[in-house]
Order: sequence, then C-alpha cells, then structure tokens
Amino acid sequence: MSWARIGLLIGAFVLTVGSHAWATTYYVATTGNDTTGTGAVGAPWRSIQKGVTNAACGDTVTVADGTYTAADGNGSGATSIAVYIRSNANPDLDSANCTAGNPVTVRSTNANGAVVTMPSVTNTGNRGFRITRAGWIIEGFRITGGTISTGASLAYSGVYVDTGGDSVTIRNNKIDNVGRTVCSNSVNGFAGIFARNMTGFTAEDNTLNAIGRLRNGESGCSTSIFQHDHAIYLGGGDTNTVIRRNVIWDSNRGYAIQTFGGTSTNLTIVNNTFSGKSPTGEPSGHVRLASTIVTATVKNNLCDDPDTDGCFNTGNPAGTFSNVAIQYNMSSHSDADLLVYAGASGVTASNNTASATLGFVNAGANDYTLSATTDADNAGVDVGLPYNGSAPDIGAFETFAFASCVVEDGDANTLRVT
Repeated sequence: MSWARIGLLIGAFVLTVGSHAWATTYYVATTGNDTTGTGAVGAPWRSIQKGVTNAACGDTVTVADGTYTAADGNGSGATSIAVYIRSNANPDLDSANCTAGNPVTVRSTNANGAVVTMPSVTNTGNRGFRITRAGWIIEGFRITGGTISTGASLAYSGVYVDTGGDSVTIRNNKIDNVGRTVCSNSVNGFAGIFARNMTGFTAEDNTLNAIGRLRNGESGCSTSIFQHDHAIYLGGGDTNTVIRRNVIWDSNRGYAIQTFGGTSTNLTIVNNTFSGKSPTGEPSGHVRLASTIVTATVKNNLCDDPDTDGCFNTGNPAGTFSNVAIQYNMSSHSDADLLVYAGASGVTASNNTASATLGFVNAGANDYTLSATTDADNAGVDVGLPYNGSAPDIGAFETFAFASCVVEDGDANTLRVT
C-alpha cells in the first residue's frame, strides 16, 4: 500500500492573447549571460531578474539548478531584493501586469533545484522575491538565507507580496532557514511569506521550516524579541486569500500563520499541517488570528504539538470576527477545548478534535505524510479539494491505496504521482 499526496497532472497546449500571440518560454541558468544571452534554451540569461523583466503575460521563465541572488547584478536598483517583480518607469526594469487567467509563470526546472538566496545587507527589506504586479506564479524554488545581524530595522522575507500583487500564486516552494543565524532586537518581523493589500493571493503546496532569528541565549544571542517571526504573515487589506496544503514546522519563533493589522475578507485556510514548538519562547498555538476578519473558512488543518493555548489563537489581543468558521481541525493536544482559544465572538468552532494518533510516517525526520494508522483519515469536510474515501483527510496530505498499476509496452510512458 502506498500513501502520498494526491496530485493532478495536466497537459495543456496554451494559446495566449495580448502582447504575445503565442506563449514563450525563456531560460535562465548560472551558465547564462544577461548581456549576450537571448533567453533561448541555447543562450540563457544569467539572472532571474532578466527573465521577469522580459516576460509577457502567458510566458514562462524556467530557471535551471543553481544559486541566484541580487549579487548576480540584476539591475533592479534594489540590492536587498533578489528578484523584484514591479512597475518601473524604466522599461528595462518593468515587469508585466497580468491576470489569473493569463499569468507569467516563473518556475524552477527541477523541484527546489533553483535556489534563491535573500541578500544580507543593512536594509529594512531583504527579500527573496518581492512582487507588486498582478498575475504571477512562483513555483518550485528553494528560498532561503538572511545572515546579517546589523541594522535596527532589519527584516527578512522569502516572498513579499504587496499592493498591486493581485492574483499571485506561490506554489510548491521550499522556504527554509530564513534569518536563522541572525541575532537581532528589531521589532520588524521575519517571514517565509509576507502578503498584504492584495486580492486573490494563493499560497499552496509549499513547505516552510526554520523561520526566524535566534532566541535569547541561543548560540550566545542576547535579545528581548520573540514571537515576531512567522512562516506565513498576512498584514491585512487582503481579499480572497487562500492558504492550503502547506506543511510548516519549526516556525515557532512566531506562528505558522499570523494575521495582524487591517482587514482580511474571504480568507481560506484549509488542509495545512503544522508541527513543532520550542522548550522556551514558543507561540501560543500554531495559527494566530489577531486582525479584523470578515468571512473565513478554517478547516481540515492538522496541528502537531501546539502550545497550551491549542492550535488556534483568536485572542491576546483579540481580533474582530464576522462569519469565521473554525471546524474539522485536529490537534495532538490532549484537551480539545484548547483547540480554539478564547471563544471569540463571531467565530463558529465545531467538530474540532484532539487525537494522540496523528499518524505521521516519520515526524522525527519531518515526513508528515499520513500512515495507515492516522486518525486524520476521512475525518475532514469537503472544502472543494480532491479527496479519496468517504471524506477528505485532515492535513496537507490525502491518503489513497494503490493496489496495482500495469503499463503495457507501447502504451502511456509516464505515470506521475505527487
């Protein structure tokens, strides 16, 4: 029997309209050249920045294995940002403004093979990707880094999406070790993904771990700052945000997901897996809802080893809620009453359960796929994602049984399960 995340493999021939009659694929590689290259497969560019400032809506920028950072001379005028997708009066620095139906896709050729390293400069905004243009997909990268400790306002973000970044999707990326060697007293938080003031943002199928600076006493660090660094941070002003099927562990210098400030409208947080806390300085739960939230679906999330306030924290300070449903989530905490903290007004909390048998394949090795013994099997509720069995599983992974598969010679030559 095999257990895996259900994936969907779609083959498509794409005809786009707009600035290009046909979609174009551009190539970036560490062996390329931004001056003499053309972006063709045999003459790639050197920097991702060159790709994102030349791509039109519907195009794909595919990035070969290797390490990429602002030190490559991306010409963005912002040495603290490795890849800057933005509007600029200089056409050589301007990126396309697209739509969800006709986006630009920036993709690592091999999963996590292309590594985007955050610059480390004395600046308030050291980013891997910063996006303020609409209709972009960032897919398959490893995003990491941030090592400098100087600067009173120092902050790091793997991906930063701000005003103008509508219909942006961050998918299948590995975001890890963001600022993990930094000793800083800055109140500016670190984040794997930071997003605010946008419509239609999606973060899906990512893994995020080891997010945030050193704690007081860790590796000799002296600091009074803790619980400021989050895996996914929503800063408000967002509408129709979807956070689904992400796996987050060791982000306990802050929350796995934090909403704070402004208003989030039509927020969806479903089928994520959260794990881990620290002996000292741990956050009060995995998800903290501390903003104004108007309509939210928070379902089918799996919380391994949260702190004493349970998986979700809707207080301290309390947010303001209307039509927020926190349902069908599961926690390893022994007291199901602590799954949702504070009993906030405007929140419907039901069918949340505690279980000592979350049944991960190997949590010690950070393998949070579900085993045959999990209580999360068929314990969720339909939220519009594909599932196997009588009901969806809780968490980021869906289990299914594979009895047999025969592919005859000369028949289909590819079988892919992700």
